[in-house]
Amino acid sequence: MTAVLDASAAIELIRKGEKAELIETYLLHSNLIISSELFKAECANALWKMAKAGMIKHEELSTLLEQCYKLVYSFVNIGENSTESLFEAVRLGHPVYDMLYFTLARRTGAIMLTMDQRLTKLCNESGINCPLLDTI
Repeated sequence: MTAVLDASAAIELIRKGEKAELIETYLLHSNLIISSELFKAECANALWKMAKAGMIKHEELSTLLEQCYKLVYSFVNIGENSTESLFEAVRLGHPVYDMLYFTLARRTGAIMLTMDQRLTKLCNESGINCPLLDTI
């Protein structure tokens, strides 16, 4: 099984959130874990927000970011699916940055791992296997 991992799921896993074990199970059953190059910036931004809010220490930032990166076997250049993602964003009324993950999962027949409820719903409505990770 191939999995597309987005930043929200990666952060949940490395921060050992409520759904970390479930995410880890999906990743352990995947023979390939891929993501968009956008993943790197989104993980860094999420960690910055947590540091700014006092949720993590500055000394932890590099280690946590590296842990995120190590979850992914292969990163896909944004240019490879940005046009498709733009058109899907317009068609589906959903942000381009999420569509970079969405189109990658669709192209590869991968399972999509995200904490984003709206993206989960959109994936499942579009025939992309995306387990419900966030029940809030």
